Amino acid sequence: MSLRRIFGLSSWATILGICVLLLSPGVFRAAPQNSGYRVIRSITLGGEGGWDYVTVDSDAKAIYIPRSTHVMVLDEDSGKVIGDIQGMNELHGVAVAPEFNRGFVTGNKSEQEGTSTFSI
Repeated sequence: MSLRRIFGLSSWATILGICVLLLSPGVFRAAPQNSGYRVIRSITLGGEGGWDYVTVDSDAKAIYIPRSTHVMVLDEDSGKVIGDIQGMNELHGVAVAPEFNRGFVTGNKSEQEGTSTFSI
C-alpha cells in the first residue's frame, strides 16, 4: 500500500470519527432535571391548519391559538374550545388587552395587511 493511500484513508477515518463524535447523543443533552420546566398537561387541538404563537390569558383562564384562518379560544382548565374567531388569514400571533376588552392578531392578510382587532 502506498504512503499516499495510507494518508488518504487515515484522513477519511479521522473525518468520520469526528462526525460520529459530534453527532452522538452524548453531545446533545436534554435540559437539566432541575431546570424548572416540565410538561403539566397536553391538549390535542385537532382540526385543520397549523398554529403559531400561543397566548395564555391567565386572568380570563383562556388560551388563544392562532390557526391559519381563525383563532381558537380554549378554556385553560378543561382544554375545551370556548370560542372560535373566524374570517382571518395567515395568522401568527395573538395579544390580549383585557382592560380594553380587545384582542389583536398579527399577520392577517386582507385588503389592509397588518394587525386586526377582535372583542374578547
